[in-house]
Amino acid sequence: AADLIIATSRGVADDLTTNFGVSPDAVRVVPNPVDLEGVRTQANEPLGAADHVAGTTPVIVAAGRLADAKNYPLLIESMRILRASVPARLLILGQGELEPALRRRIADHHLEDAISLLGFHRNPWKYIARADVFALSSHYEGFGNVLIEAMALGIPVVATASAGTRDIVNHGVNGLLVEPHTPEGMAAALRRILEHRDTRLAMAREARVSAERFAAPTVIARYGAVLEQLAA
Repeated sequence: AADLIIATSRGVADDLTTNFGVSPDAVRVVPNPVDLEGVRTQANEPLGAADHVAGTTPVIVAAGRLADAKNYPLLIESMRILRASVPARLLILGQGELEPALRRRIADHHLEDAISLLGFHRNPWKYIARADVFALSSHYEGFGNVLIEAMALGIPVVATASAGTRDIVNHGVNGLLVEPHTPEGMAAALRRILEHRDTRLAMAREARVSAERFAAPTVIARYGAVLEQLAA
């Protein structure tokens, strides 16, 4: 019955029209706004001595609730494969009901020295800013704000392909999309970025540039244009 529905990504818009009978004429795609400058400012906060990022080992950071939708088992399995050739470490920021199960999985694979569950942090950006790559392993994302936050900090991203991530990650330019969602595919994508410095630096530059189209003032202007069109 709505005159207008705003979807956060093309994939969400397609889902509404294909599976819920919404007329394409009633849907506009406008992404979520992200406070890029706020993210960059908070990323400058210093780390503490026990913040697990010291040393030269490649660092992967993931962030999000420890829930089924985020598919952390896939990321843990990918680390088991990756560690055979790259001595990377994974820091997972977040809390949730699956923490005990994830800790058991990490222990079963003898990855306690490679994967740290750091719990909830008010400022995840200070960790993300010091990563070599940011990883998102979700079954599905309607958008994916955290990818843009990582990109705004100049961090290349590896994400499982879904409705929202396809609108954010330009595969091979500012990061890599993993499809199908397999540990082998995720490990290969992470290895590609971590083992090739020139690729990583080029993606980092493009990540920072491409994040700008999601800046709050830009998105607010798009909302204004859509609402003016509706009112005309």
